[in-house]
Amino acid sequence: MAHDRPTSDTIDDSKKNPSARFASKTDDEAELRKTGIEIVGDVPWGTHFCQFYETRQDLVEMLVPYFAAGLWANEFCMWVTSEPLDVDEAAEALRKYVPDLDDYLRSGQMEILPYDQWYKIDGVIDGQRIMNGWINKLNSALAKGLEGLRLSGNTFWLEQDNWSDFRAYEEAVNTTIGAYRMIAACTYSIDKCGAGEVADVVSNHEYALMKRDGKWIRVESSSFKQAELALQQLNRTLKAHIDSSRAMMHAKDETSYLNEVCKIVVKYWGHKMVWIGYVQNDEGKSVVPVADSGFDHNYLQSLNITWADTTRGQGPCGVAIRTGKPDVCRNLLEDPRFEPWREAAKVRGYSSSIALPLFVDGKVIGVMSINSRAPYAFTDGEIELLSNLSEDLGYGVSAIRLREERARTAKERELLLESLAQSERHYKFLTGNMLDVVWILDAESSCLRYISQSVERLCGYTVEEALRLPLQQLMRSETTESLKTIIEQRAQTLLANASDQGYYTDYMHLICRDRSVIIMEAVTRYYVNELTGAVEVLGVSRDVTQRRRAEYAAQEAREESQCRAAQLESFISSIYDGVVLFDGDFNILMANEAFNKLIGIHSDKVVGAKLTEWGIFTLDGDPVAVEDYPSRRVLQGVETNSERYKIVSAWGEVAVSISGSPVRDGRGKILGGTLSLHDIADQLEYERRREEIYKREHHIADMLQQALIPPHVPAKIGNFSIGVRYQPALREAEVGGDFYDVFDLGNNKIGVLIGDVAGKGLAAAIRVAAARYAIRSYAVIESSPARVLNRANQALCMDMDMDNEAGMLTAFFAVIDTATGEIHYASAGHEPPLLCHSTGEIEELPVGGLPLGVWDMSEYDQGEVQLSENDTIVLVTDGITEARAGIDRFFEKKGMIQFLESSKTLSPDETASGLLEAAISHSGGELQDDAAVVVVCLDACRNVESINHK
Repeated sequence: MAHDRPTSDTIDDSKKNPSARFASKTDDEAELRKTGIEIVGDVPWGTHFCQFYETRQDLVEMLVPYFAAGLWANEFCMWVTSEPLDVDEAAEALRKYVPDLDDYLRSGQMEILPYDQWYKIDGVIDGQRIMNGWINKLNSALAKGLEGLRLSGNTFWLEQDNWSDFRAYEEAVNTTIGAYRMIAACTYSIDKCGAGEVADVVSNHEYALMKRDGKWIRVESSSFKQAELALQQLNRTLKAHIDSSRAMMHAKDETSYLNEVCKIVVKYWGHKMVWIGYVQNDEGKSVVPVADSGFDHNYLQSLNITWADTTRGQGPCGVAIRTGKPDVCRNLLEDPRFEPWREAAKVRGYSSSIALPLFVDGKVIGVMSINSRAPYAFTDGEIELLSNLSEDLGYGVSAIRLREERARTAKERELLLESLAQSERHYKFLTGNMLDVVWILDAESSCLRYISQSVERLCGYTVEEALRLPLQQLMRSETTESLKTIIEQRAQTLLANASDQGYYTDYMHLICRDRSVIIMEAVTRYYVNELTGAVEVLGVSRDVTQRRRAEYAAQEAREESQCRAAQLESFISSIYDGVVLFDGDFNILMANEAFNKLIGIHSDKVVGAKLTEWGIFTLDGDPVAVEDYPSRRVLQGVETNSERYKIVSAWGEVAVSISGSPVRDGRGKILGGTLSLHDIADQLEYERRREEIYKREHHIADMLQQALIPPHVPAKIGNFSIGVRYQPALREAEVGGDFYDVFDLGNNKIGVLIGDVAGKGLAAAIRVAAARYAIRSYAVIESSPARVLNRANQALCMDMDMDNEAGMLTAFFAVIDTATGEIHYASAGHEPPLLCHSTGEIEELPVGGLPLGVWDMSEYDQGEVQLSENDTIVLVTDGITEARAGIDRFFEKKGMIQFLESSKTLSPDETASGLLEAAISHSGGELQDDAAVVVVCLDACRNVESINHK
């Protein structure tokens, strides 16, 4: 056990500070101290361990090298001795190992003193005094420039009546020493410690040293080991979450992020085999691996995982995907579910497996599978931590997808802005260099908003001058007045019919800068500015007074035609929806880019193509007859508006809304037509999701209601026979709110409940749940049915949503004493039950009360009845009494009484079934509303005395 004596280290400022403390051992993990004990090795400050010894030599063997290492490491050492090793013997034993011990003693770096000068003074053990003494010794040592305090105390002197005080002191040391630069080694005589004392000692130290077969062994404290493992697991989880978040932020794409997470699991959890697979909605419901770490890829390729409910889908991955919950195969060598993959797993040494579902936007998109070489490797705590990581993984995938979508959107926006900027440059270049003048006029103020540079060539005014001058200075007075009248009339026409944005051609006299007058031809279009809401006039003007007009008439006509075509093309191109112009033979003459993108056709192939080359189908996929094509009906003079079709072409298919109009010449002859196509994919998806949400809510409500109907009601309770029936309405009807319940209240009492919630659907089903369990709960507390309904009403009123139709509900609640045959009951606006006496007489059990959930101050009356042998009570919901034949023939109480009078000998179960069948038969085979029946009968086989006796 010999050690080389180290050289002195430089003491930093924090070590010279007497008040220097550290929050925990982990703060000083980088600064390990040599203990001099081979089996212990290097330890951090704050270490607290013990030694069980038998002989004096055992003490010398451990403590001499322990203190020698401390002296050589510039630590203050303090040895509190007791039998079998006193102060002089301890010093002599240490001097053999440290020849210059006397120098350490004189300098005060080493103190050896008996126990009665430290632990037990005046016969008293004061744990706080002892602990304060250690801290004062430490502060003094640090002030002298020493590294810290190394101590040891022998407990041979400890008597049984002092044990509880000393144990409390050791507990205080154990919980406090971690905050100080101390190392403590406590020694206990094994001969003086019983089993209980040994357990106390080990629990208050990190580990204990003891001899077995002549060799020192180290016994770990379970509490310290568990704390250490818990801390390791916490640190491991924290680092994994941090690295996972960093991977998400820095991942270039989804695949690299998934691979990085696999590496993180391998790195921090120690499982060598991790892979991630994505769910495929193909015929085989396969799971395709997309990322892995530590895996044999041949093994991955051989998995053939499916999430279908088949043999190969019963493994952890398939179950996790279907259920949305983690699934563990704790021993895959024995678990029959793992049979398809067992041989391949055995070859690679895999013994256990866990699969965790990956959610994105609430939907399972895949699974993370982890294999371990050890069986039963996944504890409940680790499953929870791994589940948290899988949740982070799903969030990360969602975030990356959102980030990529935003990047794509930003790129598209950038391209769009550049395209608009380029179009604007082209437009300015075009208008600035054309001969005609392009201008925009505000219809209300008759002021120019824009005019092109060509105005200077036309009449000599600069752009700034033309924009500043009023119309009366630019035109002759008669032209100005007539023009204002025309503008006003056309603006009113436009506002009255927004689709009437036709072109107009006008001639006017323009006064040039040199006061000459020219005749100007203006082509205008009126439109509403989408930003300001004002009516504006877009005009193109030209001078037609030149003497060579006749000579160049044909040329000007062609230029005018080209100009109009350019204007039309520019106008059509600016429309968001797809627009196509075709002639009488269905040949496409013009189409905007939106149309090309929508259909999927290249722009160089659209002109000249025929509209009849594409198939048109209904949205359900049925082909539309050729004669009913919108283009054909347009050429027949029929306008179409927002008709929805599916267009199938060689370039793909698209769902659109089509509007069309014929194009006529001046005499009204149809020359061709135009079609406007609007992409309705988003609208259809919205409609589909809305329908899906409705179906899902309906299904949830239906399942919830079924869950609220007791799956089994005993046919016999005490001396009572019970029969129940429940029949939902038509399959296509909304989920209703009928319910019943029969439950044991103890003390020979049972509760019988029947009721009906106003409203339909999920809200009604939830209201049923609230009412049923509220009444169940209060029935346990209250013996009176009336007080039960009072409490339930107050609870339901507090939870009342005024905007929800599923608010109030009716209920009848009875408590039956199976020992006496006595029944106490109360009603909240429900159908009064019928009491069928054994004598044949049938009567109602009337008791008043408002429905539950209407008014929180409602009070409910209570009735009671003593049943005789063979007396029967029949409870129903309005699905029975309101069973309807035709328009107004209801089953009513009259139908119930007729059935009950004719079936006196039936059992309760037969009565419930027969009554339901009678109502169904009355309504023609199907009920329009849910129906519930509960029948309770006091049997004649035993009398009340026999019930009480039992």
